[in-house]
Amino acid sequence: MLQERGSSCRVLRSLRIRDPVSHYLSFFTWGVTQRNTMSVQDARLFLRWANATPNLQTSILLTPRAARAAAASNGKNHLHGRERSSYLVPGWTDAAHGQLVALLQHVDLLAPLEEFNAALLLTAG
Repeated sequence: MLQERGSSCRVLRSLRIRDPVSHYLSFFTWGVTQRNTMSVQDARLFLRWANATPNLQTSILLTPRAARAAAASNGKNHLHGRERSSYLVPGWTDAAHGQLVALLQHVDLLAPLEEFNAALLLTAG
């Protein structure tokens, strides 16, 4: 429609990702414990939860239900449940790699959230 009027608009599809450690800490404090601070006991649970929650960001990108499965693990007995394992990418498999590459092929700009201003400048060029 814009081209019919003699103007054009470039559209960039961007995907913002988080630094992995920052993402794990944020997800755990807000999604799992639902608090904004961590006690010593929470820190121990965080280590167990992080080790039992591999590839969190990739899992959520590939299957949004993975976020719910990861957050449901706030009870110590739910760290290795069946629902968790069906949504979380357990390791770097060829299938997961292929899915991630296919998803990223639809993205023009992949940028870390922590570099918001730099990514914004890239979209202006």
